Amino acid sequence: MAPPVDHIGKAGDKVTLTDLEHDTGFMIGSFKLDAMFGLTLLGLLGGLVGSLMPMGGSIVVITAMMLLFGYGLYLIRPVIYLSNLVTYGIQARHMLNKGLVMRSRILGLTPWIIFGVLIGFFIGHNLHDHLVGYLLGLYALIMAAIALYEVFGPKPTTRIQPLIEAAPTNKDEEISRFVERVGLHAEQRPDPNRLLVENASMGTPVGLLTGILGIGGGVTEAFYQRRFVGIASANALANTVVMVVVASFISVLVSFFYGNLVGAFTWQTPLTLAMILVPASFGGALIGAKYLQDLDIRLKRSLFALVMLGIALAMFFAQ
Repeated sequence: MAPPVDHIGKAGDKVTLTDLEHDTGFMIGSFKLDAMFGLTLLGLLGGLVGSLMPMGGSIVVITAMMLLFGYGLYLIRPVIYLSNLVTYGIQARHMLNKGLVMRSRILGLTPWIIFGVLIGFFIGHNLHDHLVGYLLGLYALIMAAIALYEVFGPKPTTRIQPLIEAAPTNKDEEISRFVERVGLHAEQRPDPNRLLVENASMGTPVGLLTGILGIGGGVTEAFYQRRFVGIASANALANTVVMVVVASFISVLVSFFYGNLVGAFTWQTPLTLAMILVPASFGGALIGAKYLQDLDIRLKRSLFALVMLGIALAMFFAQ
């Protein structure tokens, strides 16, 4: 039996009392209103940064959720997966309707994306948050380097015209396209071994980055497709958006199932946070489209590089 307690603490101890009866902190569900307001501002900022360089805003949100809000990556990842699934899903539909997505290439990339997500998720699961934070800082440096290379590096000598894959207007056209794809013009088909290497090198990193860090890696992926695979800029961006949607969808399934299985979070929590971030991100993108679209592209990329350098410094020294 425990001995009776004469007093709590020692003489001279400072004690802070909280008046729970008159505590006026506003709550919506289990979330404080000030935290929700902060997440809204964060979503706006992420949308603004994404308007400087396409698909570059997620890392801002992840960094701030770690450093400012104190969330762990168990919760951050599914929130970002959901947010990317919605925001990029709308963009993907728009690009599919415009015919900019190279559908046959996406089909070849999908198994590698899924493979990368599954491997990356469980690698990230076994890494400490601080280590993942350092990896985020390193990736921010890579994105800054890409942005600066786009500003100061050599320009492509040839301009590749976008490939427009318009939807077939009738059944006969659909059949003729199918026959053409399966071998009518076999001499024009790319080397299968080279295509396999390209698919693996393009799809797997997107899955790994999504699984480990929570981001889709759109900046580096679009750069790789343009500079090293020789895909037109419009097609490279459209392909990358669809790839991130695929990776985010698989990641949502894996993270929600595994997170609930191990008791890391309840499914309502990331869903609620995503419902705050998604409209805020759209709002930030709209503001950026209105007020930043007339800026010189070199200035926009330089500003993006500056933001990425700031994120890298924060992750290296402020954790």
